[in-house]
Amino acid sequence: MYKLIILLFVPLVCFSQISNQRKYEVLDFDTFKKNIELENVILIDVRTFEEYSGGHIKGAVNVDYYKENFFNSYFENIDKNKPLYIYCRSGNRSRRTSDKLINQGFLKIYDLKDGYVSWSNNQKKEN
Repeated sequence: MYKLIILLFVPLVCFSQISNQRKYEVLDFDTFKKNIELENVILIDVRTFEEYSGGHIKGAVNVDYYKENFFNSYFENIDKNKPLYIYCRSGNRSRRTSDKLINQGFLKIYDLKDGYVSWSNNQKKEN
């Protein structure tokens, strides 16, 4: 019986460790801002071009979530070990983007909580 428990328990622990390494983290405004200012990161805006043109975080690359071919080809050329910082308007598309990228093997994904809405509201408070 003891051996059976070990045989069942060990794979479960290993699987949970692998899945824990492949999750994205949602960051609040302050943490997200500090990290993108201090680290050498890839900053991705997954909103449409029209939304991006109306205002975006400095240094962000626009990779429209809805332009599937461009979206997929863009991420094929990115180092999967490099931290990705992602945002959209409110957090929905960036969450879906993070899920997609985890499935593609990316390891370090950070999502801005409440998206660009949070960013612009907090920027107004700072000024």
